[in-house]
Amino acid sequence: DQPPACVRVYPRRWAVLAAFCLLSFLNSWIWIAWSPLAYRAASLWNVTLSRVDDLSAAYMYVYVVLSFPCLRYLNRAGLRKGALVAGGLNCLGAAARYAWCGSYRGVYVGTFLCSCCQCFTLSMPPLISGTWFGEDERATATSIGVLSNNLGMGAGLGYSIFLTNSDNGDGDGAIGGDGDGDGDPFIEKYMLLQFGLSFIAWVIIPFCVTTDQPPSPPSLAAMTTNIPHPLDGETDEESTPLRRRNKNKGRGYAESLAIMFSSSSSVLFCLVYGTAVGVFYSVDTFLSQFLLPHGWSLREIGTLGLSFIAAATVATAAAGYELDRSRRPRRAALVLLAAAVAAVAAFGA
Repeated sequence: DQPPACVRVYPRRWAVLAAFCLLSFLNSWIWIAWSPLAYRAASLWNVTLSRVDDLSAAYMYVYVVLSFPCLRYLNRAGLRKGALVAGGLNCLGAAARYAWCGSYRGVYVGTFLCSCCQCFTLSMPPLISGTWFGEDERATATSIGVLSNNLGMGAGLGYSIFLTNSDNGDGDGAIGGDGDGDGDPFIEKYMLLQFGLSFIAWVIIPFCVTTDQPPSPPSLAAMTTNIPHPLDGETDEESTPLRRRNKNKGRGYAESLAIMFSSSSSVLFCLVYGTAVGVFYSVDTFLSQFLLPHGWSLREIGTLGLSFIAAATVATAAAGYELDRSRRPRRAALVLLAAAVAAVAAFGA
């Protein structure tokens, strides 16, 4: 069936998605940076490995506490303001990590700010796809947004591990400074690189994300959302009766949450999805701590981590394409979860 004349997609949607992907990529890279450098960082700051792990775990703690407030702000302020706030938090956190890279407390403050950015970025892919992309592109656009997060993790594992033999490192994990906090040239350059790229990502957001939504809705589903799209050259009085009715009866944020949690299927989906994502992130975060005691080198762990991310990248892209084609999310979820269970069982063995 042909879509109504009022439904239209704009080329600008790809610029919006690209700006988000860059921000998500960098935020994920910042999160995973310390996992392969755990021993080096512990030596630099004269702290235990568990304290270094807390830098990555902070993302998870903060998300539990701030995810709903940040999602509410995103719902009320709109995509553009939400992206600007998220980019600002990420840039400020990266700046703090660079400025105080010789201090554990300073790096923790910077990581906390970056983790607040994640509370926005993890909620944005479905919002962007639903607001800017057509019916047959929504799953693909969402998968591209998720894909950028995976690629950020791959960059963190690859860059940190394959360059960790620089300076005074010998590649066995027990490398870095002497614990007096004087600084590590490699880590300083690493933090500077992340700050520079985070600043660029923040600066380009207002140029790519000029509005919260396109002038015309990209799909029939977008026409019935809480915030109507004004058609090209159309005033509110000239809009269709359907769109005026949806503007008046739009659900609030709290009501939407209540409806979602009142459904047993929605609650079950949240539990399954949350468990799968939690296991995925945990393996990435603690990969070096799992394997270094068993004689693995950092380069071998890096290769394994990159293989892990590569598999996730291929699966994400394939799942997005398949969902747009077949519209059968249940089948795709069962296949992917079955493969994940088999992979975790093999990893544990």
